[in-house]
Amino acid sequence: MKYYVYSDTNNFYIERAKRIGTHNMLCQHYHRSYEFLFILDGKRYVFFNDKTYELTRGDLVILNPYTIHYTESRDSEYAEIYALNLNIDFLLPLFANKEIEKQTRNIYSCVLHLDENLFDTIFRLLEQMNDFLGLQEPFCTKILRSYIFVFLDKVNTICKNCSSIINENRGIEYSNDFAKAVSYIVKNYKNDITLDFIADYVHMSKSHFCYVFAKETGSTFLQYVNNLRAAEAHRLLLETDMKIHEISDNTGFHSVAHMTRIFKEIHGISPTAFRRNIKTEN
Repeated sequence: MKYYVYSDTNNFYIERAKRIGTHNMLCQHYHRSYEFLFILDGKRYVFFNDKTYELTRGDLVILNPYTIHYTESRDSEYAEIYALNLNIDFLLPLFANKEIEKQTRNIYSCVLHLDENLFDTIFRLLEQMNDFLGLQEPFCTKILRSYIFVFLDKVNTICKNCSSIINENRGIEYSNDFAKAVSYIVKNYKNDITLDFIADYVHMSKSHFCYVFAKETGSTFLQYVNNLRAAEAHRLLLETDMKIHEISDNTGFHSVAHMTRIFKEIHGISPTAFRRNIKTEN
């Protein structure tokens, strides 16, 4: 089974789904696209960055590209959710880069709790997108892109105002030691971090730390650290001209061979071949 997971998506994907019974992800993953999860009913849990959130009706999860995340049912056996994945390149035929950048400037990975008015607005936009997806041309895709643009504008405005962001007060409370450990990993994964060090850092035995870590994050300590490093390496390969050895040094792998092994587990090819393919496509 693959544990270091990159989940490729279409340029645009939307689904309204009911989750009945236990429905946990197999493992953490990340996308190159934005992901939005909108809770219509029931309860769901999501882990990203250094927190786990309990999600209920009106919660909108925003996951920026390359954000490692994991969702699960826990004590709930029902949830109705709208899931939307968006690569902003999907908007380019209709909108300019500067227009798209303006609409996403304030959007970042977080959880928003929407009041009833905002709930209705976001729900209506998602329904409209869902209705137009897959309809025959010539104008349906343009209309779909317009609804997406309006959706991003609304989310961007909410994030900018910060009045509905629930980062701190809705996060599941970890023990102080465990919260300290996860926060340290997120901030320092580009440096050398060992299990021995992090367990000692928070004054926990290695066995107890490993048990709590897997329970809360859906992965082992090493898997999580390598997930964070691999996602950042992926981004740098796509968005910069940094050399392969520079990327390995700047993502915590500190070895081209180590980065190559983890990268091949995810993508099936080496970072060098991956970058060569990108240049060929362009």
